[in-house]
Amino acid sequence: MALFRSKKSLVGLDIGSHTIKACQLKIGSEGIKLVDFGLLQLPPGTEFEDRTTNQDLIAQHIRTLLQNLKISPKDVATSISGFSVIIKQLSLPYAHKKELMANIQWEAEQHIPFGAQDVTMDVHIVGPNKEKPESTDVILVAARNEHVQAVVDLLNLARLSAGVIDVDMFALENAYDSNYPYEEDCIALIDIGASQLKINVVQRGVSIFTREVAQGGKTINQKIQDRFRVDAAEAERIKLTAEAPDGQRDVLKRILEEASVSWSLEIKRAFDFVTRSNKNARIQKILLAGGCALMPGFSRFLQDRIGVDVDLFDPFLNITSDPKKIDPNYLQSIAPIAAVSVGLALRKVGDS
Repeated sequence: MALFRSKKSLVGLDIGSHTIKACQLKIGSEGIKLVDFGLLQLPPGTEFEDRTTNQDLIAQHIRTLLQNLKISPKDVATSISGFSVIIKQLSLPYAHKKELMANIQWEAEQHIPFGAQDVTMDVHIVGPNKEKPESTDVILVAARNEHVQAVVDLLNLARLSAGVIDVDMFALENAYDSNYPYEEDCIALIDIGASQLKINVVQRGVSIFTREVAQGGKTINQKIQDRFRVDAAEAERIKLTAEAPDGQRDVLKRILEEASVSWSLEIKRAFDFVTRSNKNARIQKILLAGGCALMPGFSRFLQDRIGVDVDLFDPFLNITSDPKKIDPNYLQSIAPIAAVSVGLALRKVGDS
């Protein structure tokens, strides 16, 4: 699903609040090949939370990343998230497409807390409801125009144009569809980045639940900085290695456990809601993406707390690459971080 579309091959550009990721793929009759992938961590103080601050500096970093990769795209696929993006799963009475679209417009006005003139909307018609065949399942996505325009403006500053503006959770799902074609009946795609925890529950290839929570790794980093008197880069290293300064191991363990417990509770609440509202949905596995997926021991901790198998999301599972150009060990080490950018790079002609 995309709020904005192009008919060209696109570079996937995931502009996170902490790190920018770029991915270029070649899609052909022999499958999908990774042309290049790279990431660039934003300097402290240039976090890109609301898509309006630090635009000149962020654009400069985007250009630097693409130049480092020797990629010169004109059009890119990027994505948005946050509280100015509304995702609703609706079940509407069956109707012909014209009447259905009119019904969707009316439903949108009931569910979206912004004026219709203030949002960009997209609709994906899933098909007949499995429990009520007389109804049609629809996914409605709306984003505030100012949020979309901020992304367009940023790309223009980087001398790029928006071929596709997608939503993070659906880009993640796109990467899943291409890499896990025979996966479980019901699976949860969970992305924990610097500032947000995103959940997308997919059943038989269709998203049935999404949720975003304003929690992420930057809270851990700030606590580590405050407690151990270290800079942002060292705090990130400590978080991802679990190597505490001398005599501070128990303190670090508490910091990491507090965050892990909080995230697990949010995920458990989401899963409980899914099972209450959909009697046929039994989540069988979690695929964990985002930078915080790489925290030592977190995937095992989550598995024990939730009681569901947890694997790290590998967006390169079904994608070939040249080991002489891109180190396979490097790809494996950053795979969960790359998931959204890979999903974006898979966007192509006529995608919805």
